[in-house]
Amino acid sequence: MSEKPVIQQSSFLICGPHSSGKTLLAAQLADYVEKKSGGKMHTRLYSADRGGYDNLQSRIDKGTLKAKTLIGVKHPFETLEQASRGFWEEDGVWKPPTEQTWKEVGARVYEGVLSFSTAMKQNITENIEGGKITIDVNAASKYERPSLSYRDGSTQITGMPTTHYGTVYSRLELWINSSMSYPGICVWTSQEKDVDDPKGNAIAIGPAVEGMKLIPLLPSWFRHTIYLNNSEAKRSTRGGVEQQYRAYIKQHNHSTLVTVPYIGKLRLGDNINPCDVPKYLVNDPMGVFGPPTPNIFESIFDLLAGKLPAAKK
Repeated sequence: MSEKPVIQQSSFLICGPHSSGKTLLAAQLADYVEKKSGGKMHTRLYSADRGGYDNLQSRIDKGTLKAKTLIGVKHPFETLEQASRGFWEEDGVWKPPTEQTWKEVGARVYEGVLSFSTAMKQNITENIEGGKITIDVNAASKYERPSLSYRDGSTQITGMPTTHYGTVYSRLELWINSSMSYPGICVWTSQEKDVDDPKGNAIAIGPAVEGMKLIPLLPSWFRHTIYLNNSEAKRSTRGGVEQQYRAYIKQHNHSTLVTVPYIGKLRLGDNINPCDVPKYLVNDPMGVFGPPTPNIFESIFDLLAGKLPAAKK
């Protein structure tokens, strides 16, 4: 009988606006993996987001989090494929994972969906402008024509034809699925984006990605989707008014656009009554609004195991 893994395999899409706490969750995931494994495992972060990860430096110094910046890589398609398959760069060479890798790496975080899809789109556009990809500016189908094409001095400017979004979408799906096939916890982050009807009215909110077609579909690729929000100001125990970090784990609607849902939720087992599950978990490890809350991933995995959070007093 095979030994039960220390870190259970699972996948999460974590979605939220800028400064909603996505990087905080990466830090908490590193802490969770370290504690769960007794200090034997760490978390990897593959980041193409430009916000940086200065607030993760203490975990990096400690060795519980190892981070790799993927901004401006020469071959984004190749790099994302390798990252999704658990490769790691050492001395300028991307090396594939070994059996030992999965005894040391308990989780992987990919920041973020929009940044990776934008890098692929930019790569295709640059290759069109450089003549490596041939397009017909007079193509009969509007989907095969560039949105624009002109020279700005010595610089060629060409908009990527709509048909090439299919390449971005298919590769993104392939590599997200690939990343989830390996041991441990797999997390992808994304900013949020409205899904609009033909009249421009928001009908749902989902993860931001280049183009629009994938927004309502992306959460279905993951086991769990968590939305972060800190828009509601609360009075802290220090007397000031501060933003409270919240992790929404159930399908819910926008606070003002009451008919507009957020796509996705935590998929719970049949051993727990959904009516007993809170709409969100407060993420307040520093105790700004009261007693410090547990590590958010401890709370999430407790719920997945059928254990409800303690009732508020």
